Amino acid sequence: MLLKSFLLISILLIYLIIYGTSNIVDSSLKKSLLVRNSANILISLKTGTVDALRSISNKKFTTRTAKLNTVANVLRSNAKASQANLLKFLQSFSNSSVQYESFWISNQIFIKNADLSLVNSLESFEEVSEIYEEEIIKLDAPLKIHKIQTRVNDLKNKTYNKDEETYPEWNLRIIKAPGAWDLRYFGQGIVVGNIDTGVRYSHRSLRYNYLGDYGWYDPYHETPLPNDDIGHGTHTMGIMVGLGGFGVAPSALWSACKGCYHDLCVTTSLIKCGQFLLCPTKTDFTDPDCSKAPHVINCSWGGGRNNQKYHPVIDAWRAAGIIPVFSNGNTGPNCDTARSPADYPLVIGVGATTNKDELAVYSALGPTVNNTIKPDIVAPGSGVLSCSHTGDDDYILKTGTSMAAPHVAGAIAILKSRNPQLEFDEIYEYLRQGADQNLINPGKNCGGIDESVYPNHEFGHGRLNCENSLKILIENESKHV
Repeated sequence: MLLKSFLLISILLIYLIIYGTSNIVDSSLKKSLLVRNSANILISLKTGTVDALRSISNKKFTTRTAKLNTVANVLRSNAKASQANLLKFLQSFSNSSVQYESFWISNQIFIKNADLSLVNSLESFEEVSEIYEEEIIKLDAPLKIHKIQTRVNDLKNKTYNKDEETYPEWNLRIIKAPGAWDLRYFGQGIVVGNIDTGVRYSHRSLRYNYLGDYGWYDPYHETPLPNDDIGHGTHTMGIMVGLGGFGVAPSALWSACKGCYHDLCVTTSLIKCGQFLLCPTKTDFTDPDCSKAPHVINCSWGGGRNNQKYHPVIDAWRAAGIIPVFSNGNTGPNCDTARSPADYPLVIGVGATTNKDELAVYSALGPTVNNTIKPDIVAPGSGVLSCSHTGDDDYILKTGTSMAAPHVAGAIAILKSRNPQLEFDEIYEYLRQGADQNLINPGKNCGGIDESVYPNHEFGHGRLNCENSLKILIENESKHV
C-alpha cells in the first residue's frame, strides 16, 4: 500500500512539474529537465520589443544611419531596463557556474546548461513571460549536387569588371537580370547580408565585393575571416552577388553571419546573427557601426509552421528598414507546408521553379496556418550553378528553395541601387507588379485558389522578373518628377 501511494505521489509530482499551473516554462523544456540534468534556455521578457519599436514607428529620420542607430539604441535601452533584475540575480552566482548572455534585439536572456532549480527560480520573476529550450533547425539537405568544371578555365583567365557581366547563367537570364544590368543597375551602393553556413570569402567570384570590416561574425568559433564548412552559404551568396555571370547584383557588397554550423542552425546563434547584422561590429566586437548594416538579408533556412520564435528579430529589422527574405522550404509537394519564418507576413517568402517555369516539386506551399498567401513570389531553384566552398575556382550545381530566395534578395539590391529609400511595402509592390505569371501550373489549387488566379499558394504573385520590376520603378519615378 505504501509503495502504491509512493508511486501515485511520484506520478503526481511529475505531472505537476510538466503540466503545472504556470504556462511560463515550456512543457517540452520541463520534460527535457526530467531526462537530463540541464538544458540551454532562452528567457523572454513580458515587455518584449513591440512597445519600444512602436514608440519610434512614426518618427522621421534624415538618414538611414540615424534610423538604424535609433532602433538599436531604443532596443538596448528597453532590454537594459526590463532585464535588470534578472541580470542582477544571475550575476549573484559568484562562482560563474551560470553562463548567460543578454540579447537586446529580442529582449531575451540566454543561459547555458540551466538546471531545474535555476529554471524554477527564474520562473518566479514577475517580468518573465516565457522560458523555453534552445531550438536547433536542420538545414534542408541539398536535393541535387553536381560539382562541375564547365567554364572554369574561362573563369580563371577572366578579369572581372563589375560593370560588365558576361555569360549569365540560365537562372539569371530567366529572371531578366541582364535586362536590369543593361539599364546600368547592378546593386551598386547596396550591402546584401546572409545568415547561413558562412562564405568562402576568397572565392574568385566573391573576393572583390566582400564588405571587409563589419562584414563577418561567427558566433560559434569567433573566427576572424569568413569561412564555410559545407558550402550552403557560399552558394547562396554567389547567387546574390557573385561576379562572372553568377550573381543577380554583382556590384553589391556582401556581409555574412554564420548562423548555421555544418547543417545545424542553433536558435541562439540565429538571434546573435540578427543582432549583429542590425548593428555590426568589427570582428573583435569593438566599434559598433549601425551604418554598416545590410539593406537586405537573405535567410535560406527555417523550420516548423507558425513558429514565432524569430519574430522579434524580424520586427527589429523591419523597423530599421532592412528587408528580410526567407526560403519557403523544401517540404512540398503538398499544400499547407510553408515553414517559418518564411510564413511570417513581415518577410518575403520565396518558392522555387525550374528552368521550364514549372513549380519545383519540393517547393513548400501555402496557405499558412493563418490562411495567408505563401510563398510571396517564386524564383529559379532547380539546378542552379554558383560558387563552391571547395576551392577558389570551384562552382557547383545545387537545388532547393535555398537557391531561389537569393535571387529575390539580389533583385531587391538592384531596385535599391536605383532608389535606396525604398521601403518594404514599395519593394514588395514592385516585385509583385513585375512578376511573370505565364507559368506551368501543377494543378494543386491549394487553399481553394485556382492557380490561374494570382496570388496563389503555389507561385505567390508569380516568378521574379528583375527587368520588369526595375522598369516599373523607373517609370513610376518619372511620373512623379
